[in-house]
Amino acid sequence: MYNRAQLKQEVKQTIAVTKPRPMWVALLYLVIASIGASLIQGILGSLAGTSFLGSMMSDLMMSGKDIEEAIGELLLVYADRIYSFVGTLISTSLLSSILITLWQGLMNVGFNGYCLSLVREEKPAVTRIFCGFPLFGKVILTSLLVWVFTTLWTLLWAVCLIVVVAIAALLMEAVPVVGVLLILVGYIGFFALIFWTYFRYAMTNYILLDTGKYGLEAISESKRMMKGRKWKFFVLQISFIGWYLLLYAVILVGCIILGVVIGIGAAGVATGISSIGAIGGMVGGAVFVLILILAVVYLISMWLQPYITGCVAKFYLFFQPQEPVAESAWPTLGDTTTTVAEEPTDSK
Repeated sequence: MYNRAQLKQEVKQTIAVTKPRPMWVALLYLVIASIGASLIQGILGSLAGTSFLGSMMSDLMMSGKDIEEAIGELLLVYADRIYSFVGTLISTSLLSSILITLWQGLMNVGFNGYCLSLVREEKPAVTRIFCGFPLFGKVILTSLLVWVFTTLWTLLWAVCLIVVVAIAALLMEAVPVVGVLLILVGYIGFFALIFWTYFRYAMTNYILLDTGKYGLEAISESKRMMKGRKWKFFVLQISFIGWYLLLYAVILVGCIILGVVIGIGAAGVATGISSIGAIGGMVGGAVFVLILILAVVYLISMWLQPYITGCVAKFYLFFQPQEPVAESAWPTLGDTTTTVAEEPTDSK
């Protein structure tokens, strides 16, 4: 019988005994995903000329010009090419967004696969985070379909919300209380339906990796699997709220401390007493606090990444629609084919 507390405890125990530590694998995953996104953005930015313009903008502002003057001078220099530049900027930005989304989607599928092996206690290798790459075509097609369906459902819910708000606005003068309640109910319903939409497709990546199904077949399997279980999945997701609040608390406290450090430094500069020392202390203290905040946030995130994803993978294992394929049949970077394995036949 499904037990959320037991599921989370089992994932914690598995993480505690797994080598290499899942938190370091999560760090590697986050770093590679971030570096890849930065490289894509940097390369396309260089091709579009945004890096060069950014450098020129910085030089102009360092020379004493304010931002309006710097932009005006750049517009004068490039007035004859402004339309082509804007067009190039828009197209490269769109291409950059698409490529970054694809890259992060592949890495996300790989980390899902790692966590699925983790909770099965298969002692996955670090390279398991790349298991989505041999399935490039299947992952892209499936992710694209999920995005399309999610977007269409979201647009439908948005239209419904607009209708509800419009009705509430008409009622606001005659019956203000009813109008306010209607708006409140509309927004609650909107976000509830957004969650419902997301939960329908939540198991798609695991089904793709675990059974070889992809596209509409994997999406349909996910919908069947989540039918009647969305509330359980919602409760599982909301049970991590304490960790998210901890992250926000760390960031909030850090920002307050950072503000105090900068304020003290600014006060020292304003008094004119040892202004150089005050500026140095302010900068040094601000950098130290900032590094400390980032370190704590990353440490918590490194723990949460395999823990939360592992719990979702464990949820999938508990309700999986059929017998999974062996991990040895999963794709790796060394595979020459993109197929996972033949689907297991019914033993009946």
